[in-house]
Amino acid sequence: MNSRCPLCDGTGWVERVDNIGYDGHITMVKCADPARTHLEKELERLGRVSGLLPEELAITFKDVILTGETAQMTREAQRFLDSTGGFFTMWGGYGNGKTLILQAAVNEFRARGMSGTYVRMRDLLDYVRAGYDAHAKTDSQARYERFKALPVLAIDEVDGARMTDFAYEFRGAFLDDRYRLGLTGRAHTLFAMNCDPATLPGDIYDRLRDGRFTIFHNRDSSLRGEMGRR
Repeated sequence: MNSRCPLCDGTGWVERVDNIGYDGHITMVKCADPARTHLEKELERLGRVSGLLPEELAITFKDVILTGETAQMTREAQRFLDSTGGFFTMWGGYGNGKTLILQAAVNEFRARGMSGTYVRMRDLLDYVRAGYDAHAKTDSQARYERFKALPVLAIDEVDGARMTDFAYEFRGAFLDDRYRLGLTGRAHTLFAMNCDPATLPGDIYDRLRDGRFTIFHNRDSSLRGEMGRR
């Protein structure tokens, strides 16, 4: 793929004659990215934050052991692929396929032409917080917007991050933004956690349990031993 956008030559902006104020007035507008050059670079950047291994970028739903409640959880996730947007939440014990399903869902969405990524909550927090630590508020806001606007985002270990004041504030605001985008059909967000979502702050839980969305409790025990025998 050509590393330079043919429309804006890598600047990210193009001129548009809008005749505002006088004939021939020019405004700079964001590049439409016809060759998906900017999008691919953005996905590469987000992929580095997610920390996915090359093998994990190839995971599909066929890699999930379809047994017990894990089979039902997989079917629910596959149905979410065809939804108009919103939240899909999985919770339960360790090792019963939640992370694999998150990764498979993101890969399937991307195969359908929708940009997205997988990330653990603690890595997402560290990524955005690093902008503040560098005393660059604009950088931190750009990092926030980069993830907020993704059409598809799978967040793992929602309950696994160390919750500082910054983390609480970020998580509440970020998930509210994703919720609002989901209601308008502009974003799909998938979550995995070990704790009961009802133990999360009330404002977050109230959004997760919106009647238009699904919360799936998987009671299966760990399947990692069986995975190792494949």
